[in-house]
Amino acid sequence: YPKILEKKIKSIFFIIPENIEKKNYLTWNMILEMSRNGIRFGSHSLSHQNMKRLEIKTLQNEFIKSKDILQQKLGKEIIDFSYPYGQFNNRTNLYAIESGYKNIFSSNHGIYTSEQKIKPRNSINSSHSIVDINKILDANIYQRIKWDIEDKLKPSFKNILGENTYSKIRNFIA
Repeated sequence: YPKILEKKIKSIFFIIPENIEKKNYLTWNMILEMSRNGIRFGSHSLSHQNMKRLEIKTLQNEFIKSKDILQQKLGKEIIDFSYPYGQFNNRTNLYAIESGYKNIFSSNHGIYTSEQKIKPRNSINSSHSIVDINKILDANIYQRIKWDIEDKLKPSFKNILGENTYSKIRNFIA
């Protein structure tokens, strides 16, 4: 957060309302301070489930309730949504749009443009060290090539291994 302010980097923090105040997650006081200092917030769903697997009522709740909680606490419109695990399909996109989200993000790396339907994002979370975060914020050409390769290969590996096995291997390697 301080480095983002120092470098004047535009960023969106995607948060999971059910995790706020839990150990290793942001508190409402932190979120409110960051918001006052120009940090934008979006939803990462209510409880961080794979949106593609949810029944309609649960899917709608994940979109709408998370948005409502964030808007009420921050006093600002929430227009950004990032899919947990980067998992989405046409049905989830439809419900995201119906829920009022204007910007929808995947887990692919990159800098987005307003024309993109599903926008890329560079993820930073509690598992990253300050060194990792600096590499993301100041990505060199090798890091960008690595991301490009990862983003192109990830869907194939998920299909071959299954999402759960892929996630376990990814978490072990990281």
